[in-house]
Amino acid sequence: MFGDAEKETFRKILFKQLKFSGLRALAWCFRGNHFHLLLEIPDREQVLEGWTEEDLIGRLSVFRDEYSTKLVLGELEMFRNNGHAQGITEIAGRVRARLFDLSVFMKELKLKMTMAYNYGHGRKGTLWEGRFKSVLVEERFRQYVNSQAEILGLPRNVAVRPAIGNEANRHKRT
Repeated sequence: MFGDAEKETFRKILFKQLKFSGLRALAWCFRGNHFHLLLEIPDREQVLEGWTEEDLIGRLSVFRDEYSTKLVLGELEMFRNNGHAQGITEIAGRVRARLFDLSVFMKELKLKMTMAYNYGHGRKGTLWEGRFKSVLVEERFRQYVNSQAEILGLPRNVAVRPAIGNEANRHKRT
């Protein structure tokens, strides 16, 4: 299903989503009909401490060429011109809710890839069935994940990092 062109499209979408979301890819692997990601997810509250509304809204620049982002930026401009602080706060809150969140990241990644694939192939519908699956990787399992990464075709020297902050306590298997 995914040839070289589709894999390149997916790679571009993936890294754009990573840049926006604040997640970090430690390893990735694209297959003909699925993908594997090894992601580091920082503690949202710890990272966002001290961020201003403008810092949050600045994250939208990653998607400045997308139609929906242009609409939000237009709305933001209107709020600024009219001195509507509450509107600016609401937009910053919506951006904040999308950062450092695995579920939001995967939803947006899969949606954008599906839209790109469907547009390029003249089709409709989803590409993947159901929800993504995730497993928390802790420091003590580094060797196991490294061996599995090799089986999956990932680079041999994959650096696996432990969960950060309270992530291990907040993680839910999905």
